[in-house]
Amino acid sequence: MEVLKFFWQHTALPASASATETLDSINCFLSTSSFGTTATSVAEPRVFAFFSDTQRSAFTAAGTYMSQMATTGMQDLTDGDGHGILIATDNIFAQVTSTATGNANAVNIKLLYRWKNVSLSEYIGIVQSQT
Repeated sequence: MEVLKFFWQHTALPASASATETLDSINCFLSTSSFGTTATSVAEPRVFAFFSDTQRSAFTAAGTYMSQMATTGMQDLTDGDGHGILIATDNIFAQVTSTATGNANAVNIKLLYRWKNVSLSEYIGIVQSQT
């Protein structure tokens, strides 16, 4: 499978009720392996797409302020000529992590992909690189 684009939408990060400034974040990683409850990172070679959204907020006498970056987004995984990332696995895993949100966070994901025929030697190379 050739993955071309990665779309996401997540629940809104909460408004702050604290007089001190807070920094909330939500992250999502798509990979070819399950990491269970162990947090992963962009440095992990099996992660092929990710996003991170952050919000800074505080409650003040003038009211609550926040600067949330985004709740929806798209990541183009092509090389500029329309060639995406080749994935040769039965499963694609999503891992969601968050910091200081105090919420049950949810992420909706959509992948734009197409089937790609490759030679046996290229397929073996892709499978070996994903483990």
